[in-house]
Amino acid sequence: METICKNSGLVYFWSIIGAVLIVVGMLMLLTNSTAREKAGSTISVRISSFLYDGPGGLLLVLTGVGLWLGIFMVLRSCTPPPSPIANQLVTQSVFVQLQQRLDEGTRTNSYVERRLPHRELVQNDSGRYYLIDLRDPMTGDSIFFDLGKYRKDVFSASFTRAWARVDEDIIKPMRRAGVRYQVFVVGSADTIGSQASRLGNLMDSAPKHVTVFPRSPENPEVFVSDPRELVIPVEYNNSHLPNLRASFIQDRLRDAGVSSTILDGSVHESYQGEDRNAVIVVYWPVNHSTPGTGLPN
Repeated sequence: METICKNSGLVYFWSIIGAVLIVVGMLMLLTNSTAREKAGSTISVRISSFLYDGPGGLLLVLTGVGLWLGIFMVLRSCTPPPSPIANQLVTQSVFVQLQQRLDEGTRTNSYVERRLPHRELVQNDSGRYYLIDLRDPMTGDSIFFDLGKYRKDVFSASFTRAWARVDEDIIKPMRRAGVRYQVFVVGSADTIGSQASRLGNLMDSAPKHVTVFPRSPENPEVFVSDPRELVIPVEYNNSHLPNLRASFIQDRLRDAGVSSTILDGSVHESYQGEDRNAVIVVYWPVNHSTPGTGLPN
């Protein structure tokens, strides 16, 4: 059926065959041959009688009509291909709705999402940046790291459930809308323990290599897309915690099949537990726009 719908040549071919069958059948039914009347009841006459006066001609007519009806029914069931304009309108609608929803922000038990004020968090990458702070889906509480720690044993299960919701609400819609998004991770720490030269030892008992986008010397609020490898010693201190925590989240994202880049983290001048964190930032490029959306950049 699909082959007939897509091939007009087949439709014409079988339509002509049906027409020929109907015409030949009608001629056979209407023809009154005097030769058959003079020939008597010979075998040839009986065959000829079957073809002309019997069901033979009628069978051809009915076959032709049936063929036409079959083609008609198939063509009625064929779904016309969506027009490019219709496809574009659908894409624009998804694009607009998603962008507006993210701009307004989202709060669920699994995550809190909000748009950052930065137009260029990463140098030369203008666009929208959305911060995603994961929560424990069971309680709705923020998932912070313990004091002086960069790993959390119970974090993996909570992260998997929380990220599954983010993937469903944000990442998959972005993919469907054709957004060329990027995922960043940035860690932080509070100042407690900053005076100590050592907070603990790395789990692997070997220096850890972490690749980050460094902060711009001109503006520490902006990162430079020039990857730099940091080597964190086995005996780490408070200044290492932001990027260690970001690396831990990056590994969890990798387990979920998501590629990400670490932005060089920092120690906040505070004593609050909420700074013992690593958040996710999703970047929506400004140069990725759908014609006709009318959305401001």
